[in-house]
Formats: sequence, structure tokens, C-alpha cells
Amino acid sequence: MKFWMSFLVVLLLSVQPLAASEPAYDTLPPELVRLRDEGRLTVRALWAWNLVPKSTAGMALEFRAMGLDLIEADGELLGQWARQADAGELSLTPEQRGLLDELLVWMNSGLDVEPVQPEAVVSAEAQIEQTAEPATDQAASLATAAPATDVPVADGLATDAPVTDGQIVAEASPQEGSQILDPAVADSASVGGEETGAAVEAESVPASAEPATHQAPVGGEGSAAMYRGGAERTGVTAWAVPEGQPSLVWKCELTTEPCRDPVAFGNMAYIGSVDGHLYAVDLAKGELGWKYDAEDWIDYSPAVFADTVYFGNTMGDKSGDRHLFAVDAATGNEKWRFKSQFYGVNSSPAIVDGTVYFGAGDKHLYALDALSGEKKWSFLGEDSVGTPAIADGTIFFPHGNRLTALELGAEAEKWTFKTQARINVSPVVADGAVYVGAADDFHLYAVDALSGQEKWKFNTGLIHYPPAVRDGLVLVVSFDNLFALDARSGTLKWTVNTQRESLTAPVMAQDTILVGAGRFLLALDPADGREKWRFEAGDKITTPAVLDGTVYFWSEDGFFYAVR
Repeated sequence: MKFWMSFLVVLLLSVQPLAASEPAYDTLPPELVRLRDEGRLTVRALWAWNLVPKSTAGMALEFRAMGLDLIEADGELLGQWARQADAGELSLTPEQRGLLDELLVWMNSGLDVEPVQPEAVVSAEAQIEQTAEPATDQAASLATAAPATDVPVADGLATDAPVTDGQIVAEASPQEGSQILDPAVADSASVGGEETGAAVEAESVPASAEPATHQAPVGGEGSAAMYRGGAERTGVTAWAVPEGQPSLVWKCELTTEPCRDPVAFGNMAYIGSVDGHLYAVDLAKGELGWKYDAEDWIDYSPAVFADTVYFGNTMGDKSGDRHLFAVDAATGNEKWRFKSQFYGVNSSPAIVDGTVYFGAGDKHLYALDALSGEKKWSFLGEDSVGTPAIADGTIFFPHGNRLTALELGAEAEKWTFKTQARINVSPVVADGAVYVGAADDFHLYAVDALSGQEKWKFNTGLIHYPPAVRDGLVLVVSFDNLFALDARSGTLKWTVNTQRESLTAPVMAQDTILVGAGRFLLALDPADGREKWRFEAGDKITTPAVLDGTVYFWSEDGFFYAVR
């Protein structure tokens, strides 16, 4: 234990901007060799020891835009990306591909390993042809997936329609027909182990928000807004969106640094950025209300409860401590902060019955009092804990390749479901099932919420965002493919392909699916994926948030948009 505490102190004190100096070692230090032997060596650890190329900071943001978390990647994942790039299944620039080789040199330092060689990877066409795979041990009462061979072809679609660069194709079935959608990234917000012994506490500190230009109250008692529309994370909004071509209402200049997905609530929208700030945009005026300096990356969407915004920071390229913050929703004045050890807050908070739940890099799931920030309890997982989902008195959370269900109140484990690779997206709970994607084993899983038994799985390709689920339809994105699945059986209904334009997480509004495709906001028909309309922004956009019929999103051109 003393060794690990000493190592962690050194690790944290070693964190500095990547461009500060050249690597101080010519081989992997013993401490990192031990991490590698335990299967816990990531790019983040190399970063902390100043062993990464100077280009890693900027490249990490480029990988993030593709839905790939370079900083949390280990050697196995880096090698997998390299093989996929060599096989043409992952589009990387020569510089990005070269960085993978440089990082792999450090990951494999001192080992006798073969260089990464291209290997056969499932093609995009083969992925689309895959249907749900039945669980081998499922109960007889669970539905078994069947091939989607009887999906009707949309009228007027030509099977040999030419596809030009940038065209967006909606397919009625894996092998039949396609619809050309003229074209011209991120998750949605309000749709809109071993014990470390490290002390964690709530701290009352002075406010650090910059002066607000508008301080009207937000929300009401008992009101809440969360990532993916609520604690269940279904990606559903009750608001209607425009049926016809929308127009720009306003756009507000924020930052060109990458931003996460917004939450819109009351008369404000809240959005975090890797520049270390939480921005609050006045929706009535279309201007910045206030911004709060969190001292390091804000890598996950905030949550709003009553008059308070909750969010965390994580280990980025700055030197601040890592906390879960609670700030006044109208002014940005800080109410309290809860210190998180190691790599910070790895999730978007969930708020239920006055309790804030979040996952952290110290392998713990935390439950805090929403008003005071005092810790109620914590649960030690097997790995870093990601964004939780809550439904029917149970909290579901990912840690490593595990999805665990805990009974709230008793804080007792009900079951744990294991996938073949790390789960890097939030679970989604709907209609007695939990849906979760394991990015690097290429599957979306449907798990029985009561028993933890697998119901079905569907081969999607890389998964970077949680699915959206409503009315028996499951929507899941894999890079440039949007798959629509039957929630009961997992069979494919239709798919949309954007021809290498990265998609955001989908949002289900009334009678319309919203999804970002590069710099376009697309509105699709949930029946068959046909395009209703599109809106063009200045650059790639985040997953949209919806409030009172208006759609909000941030674009890489630095502006926050309101479209109606």
C-alpha cells in the first residue's frame, strides 16, 4: 500500500503540459512496467511521466472528435486501432497513424513483440449484414434474434444507385436498396479493484465564476435535467422539433476548444469544454450568461437539479485538482466541491431523490447529498467507473468490461454482466432491459435489468455513444452508420450510412430522430430513416439538446447555435 501511495503522489506531481520537455527516460520506468504487467498501463500514465510525443495533446482532441479516447487507451487498444487503420476500416491521417506507432513503442518497451501488422477486419458492409446474435445462456423466455431478411424496401429506391463523396445513404435493409440524402461530433445532453484509502471530502470554497450578464432563476424545486434526457439515459425528449426546414434563431460565440454535449434547462443551456470552463448561455438573449473556471478538462455533460448545476473535471493538459462541482445555475457561483483522487470525474452525474451519483477514476461510484456535497456512500469497482444510469431503485454503472447493478438503499450488488472489452459509454435503461455498448468488441448488448442475463447482442462496429431507445426502437451509432434495431429481438430494421461523416449520438424527439453528421444537423423519419430536413452549421457539431421546440448544439466553428 505504501508503494502505491508513493507512486500515485509521484504520478500526480509529474503531470505537466506535454510540450514541457523531451522524455526523461529511454525505456519504461519500473513503476510503469508494473502497471503494464497488471494490465493498467494507459497513454494517460505515459503522459504523467512525460513519455509521450509532443503532438499527443492535439492528436488526443482529433481522436476524440472521431469518438476514440486516446488518453485512456492501453497497448492492446492502440494496436487494434493501428490494425484497423492499416485495413482501411479506420480513417487516420499519416500523422495520427504514426503517433500510434510511437505510443506502442513505449507500451511495448522492453518486450520482445512483433510490430503491428494489418489483419483482416470486418468490413463496413459485413458489419451491416450482421444481425443480432442470440445469447448462449439466455432463458427460454427471452426473445431470440432472427436475421432481418424480410425488411421492406423503401419505395423508389434503386439498388444500384451511385454514391458520390459525402452523400448520406439510408438503407431500408442490409442488402436491399438505398436512399441518397444530399449532404451538403460527442453525446447528447438534456436531449435536447483494490481500496486506495485516499481521503475524499466535500469542500466549501469561494466562488470562482466570472461575472454573469444575466442572472434569472433557472428551473424549479424538484426539477432536473441530465445527460441523455434523464437518469435512464434513453436519449428521448418529449419536445417536438420542426417538421419543416428550420432557421437559425441565433448563435453565440463561446470557444473553439472542443466542447461536450449541452444540457438545456429553464432559460439556460450549460456546456463544458476541454478549455476548463463550464459555459452558461442565456437562451432568451442568445448570449453568454456566465462561465466557470474548473481548472482542467470538463469531459462530460453536466446535470441540473433545482437551482444547481453539477459537473466534474478530469485530468487533461492543465494542473488543477479534480472535483465534482456544484454551482449556482443562475450565477455560476460555487456552492461546494467534492475532491476526486487520481484521474478525476469520469462521468456525467445522475441525480435522483436529492442524491448525486457519479463515477470516478479511483474506481469508485459515489453518492453525495445534492445540497451539501457530503458523501453518503461509495462502492469500489474493478476499474474506472463511468456514467451511471438509474431506474426502478437500481443503479447500473460500467467499470472496465463490467456492467454492475446495485440496489439503491441497500447498496448491495444484484448482478454483474461482463463484455469482451471495456465499456466506454453510459448504459441505457428502458422497458426492463439495459442496453450497453462495448466499443472494441463491436457489439451492442441488451441485458435483462432484473437478472443480468444477456437477451441479445448486435454487431455494430466501434461504439462511441449510448443508444437511444423508445417505442420498441433502439438507435445506435457506429462512426458513420446509424442502426435502427428492434428492441425485443435485436434484429435490424434499417440503417443510414453517411459515407465517412462521423455521427453524433441520436436523439428521439416527437416523430423525429435528430443526429449530427459532420457539420449537418439531420432530421430523420423513425419509420425508415428517410431525411426530413437538414441544417448546416459552420463545422462539426455536438449531439443536439432540445427545449421547447428549439434545438441547441455547439459547433467546432466556436459558436453555440439555436435552431427552430
